[in-house]
Amino acid sequence: MKVLIVSIGDEIVSGLVLNTNAAYLASRLASMGVEVDRIVTIRDDPETIATHVSRLLEDVDILVLTGGLGPTEDDVTKVGVARALGRNIVLNQDLLADLKDRYGDRRDIEQRLFENIASLPEGSVIYRNPLGAAPGLGIAAGTKYIYTLPGVPHEMKA
Repeated sequence: MKVLIVSIGDEIVSGLVLNTNAAYLASRLASMGVEVDRIVTIRDDPETIATHVSRLLEDVDILVLTGGLGPTEDDVTKVGVARALGRNIVLNQDLLADLKDRYGDRRDIEQRLFENIASLPEGSVIYRNPLGAAPGLGIAAGTKYIYTLPGVPHEMKA
């Protein structure tokens, strides 16, 4: 099985943030007997993400992506993955309801941000994030799999 880790974020590519997520994931996968083929770092851009996901899926069985799942404008990982797979982004009502239950009473969070987080590529399996709002996702692409994880290190580890 070939596994590749893709870290997504302008702050990582620019060197402003150390890529601890990739090191952590590679170590955890190795401890489970899974060899990581490569680690790639790309910027927050839906076309860049789509291009890399499409190309990299040709070479590996599993892609593990970190970063770009939150509610802000630069959180475009889901859009890039959906484009790569030719899938639509759909609003997951169960996740939306869960986010409103967990955070709905906070006045510092705009309600539209919940919809951004709950908008997912079609066919996504949700892995709830116990430490934050953005969940991890599992997406089957034929016989291959894509897993997306939050970029905030303590949330990614959870």
